[in-house]
Amino acid sequence: MPEQVHIFSEFEDPERIQYINKIAARQPGALKTVRRGNLFPLWFAEKELLRKIATEADNSHLQKLTTRQLQSPLLGLEYDPVGTIGKGRARRGETVKPFWEIKPDPTQLAKNVLNRDQQQCVLTKYGEAGVEAAHIVPSKLHRAPQGFLWLMLSEYWPLKSKAWSAAILRTGWTDNCFDTERLTNMITLNRLIHWHWENCHCAFYPIRVSGDKKSIDLAFHWLPSAEGKKASDWVPLDQNPFGNTPRETWRTNVAAFNVETRELISSGDIFTITTTDPVNLPLPSMELLEMLWHLKRIAAMRGEDDAEGEEDGGNGGDERDKVDEEESDNFFLVEPTHA
Repeated sequence: MPEQVHIFSEFEDPERIQYINKIAARQPGALKTVRRGNLFPLWFAEKELLRKIATEADNSHLQKLTTRQLQSPLLGLEYDPVGTIGKGRARRGETVKPFWEIKPDPTQLAKNVLNRDQQQCVLTKYGEAGVEAAHIVPSKLHRAPQGFLWLMLSEYWPLKSKAWSAAILRTGWTDNCFDTERLTNMITLNRLIHWHWENCHCAFYPIRVSGDKKSIDLAFHWLPSAEGKKASDWVPLDQNPFGNTPRETWRTNVAAFNVETRELISSGDIFTITTTDPVNLPLPSMELLEMLWHLKRIAAMRGEDDAEGEEDGGNGGDERDKVDEEESDNFFLVEPTHA
């Protein structure tokens, strides 16, 4: 049975709608419209946060969340957290090798990922050459200082962000750097699904982890395209620019199939990742998957940032997207081995 939660569920939540309407009423006229880049983080924020800013006397928190976006020029970060984490984009000054130049990784980590996931894509069950041990939080952030990232995320997800940071930061390093090279930050996908996931054409909604930590259920969802839209565009605060109809595909003639059942994989379809050894071969982190569920949706829906070309040394948004699609260091390309 398809999962009931979908990519626009927050826009149908009666409590969220009530809080958003109260927020708009606090400054009549001023919050009738907001920047597109502010709309989705606000709607996807923790519900308790929305209740708080809808009722508190001080407007400072409200003004902050409705006037700045999750992007580096406004936050003073060295990288765009939504683009870098959600889309796996390179940080400023980095060069990324095309996937065909990346040799199969011989490390035990990559082997453990495929062994845990039974040498096949966890979604499509495809199990031939081209299966990839993919990072959830990009490997390009490994040992990178966290900067103000978690301070920013805590403004929208004050409770959840603590668990998110604990799942990917290694304490004891200077500035609590990212530690991406852990099995809980890995998932096995075939090359095509990984490309769509990394480029925010689809997202995985984490549903539940079993009590024995041997299985985790996720739901697959296609995401809409915001091609031609800008994060700086003004949109109504109380409306979803896409409408509330979930996507059945990313674009025409794009589809995903389960090779075992020979059935089409649709938005909301549930798939399960299992492990026989939750201690030595732990499941992907529920917390990291939840963080990516929010960031990938925002990255897909917010539109292009006005400063994208400037950040990338003058290349326009189209050129940057081209690089995203053609280059990636966010995975190990591994030829599966069968016992």
